[in-house]
Amino acid sequence: MSSLTFLMDVGTTLGLVGIVPQMYRIIRNRDVLKDISLTSQFTFVAAVSCFTLFAAVNGIWITMAMDLFQLGYSGSP
Repeated sequence: MSSLTFLMDVGTTLGLVGIVPQMYRIIRNRDVLKDISLTSQFTFVAAVSCFTLFAAVNGIWITMAMDLFQLGYSGSP
């Protein structure tokens, strides 16, 4: 397994696992939905960073552009 394939696997796994804390908070606080899980947000950023690096190394520019946009959006207040 190449290191690039490993990066994609890590990103996919983080993307899947990272949504769990947010889903738990949404289910628990259905009426208010006032809080967002920082764990989920940080995990999402880590996953998208892996996807971005994979896209950059493999020259998949449209994916890299979309991922950079998502990273910028996730980091904005």
